[in-house]
Amino acid sequence: MPKQIEFLRTAGDQDIQRLKQNWLQSLSRPQDGMWEAFRDMAIHWGIKEEKNWIGYACMNADHQLIQFYVSPEHLD
Repeated sequence: MPKQIEFLRTAGDQDIQRLKQNWLQSLSRPQDGMWEAFRDMAIHWGIKEEKNWIGYACMNADHQLIQFYVSPEHLD
């Protein structure tokens, strides 16, 4: 049976914040503060599988992808 995946617009859900921390910890170098500002101003979409948040995406007002993350255990 296929998994149910949803993209939901979100604004500050704690689970999304946890995923953002996971993404930040996965970097091999510090992120430039400019990109943090772009991300913070972006529209946030949570990626949900069944009832669990598994990732997120941030897009600016021009619909350009600023940041995208899916938890490694859900990459299949």
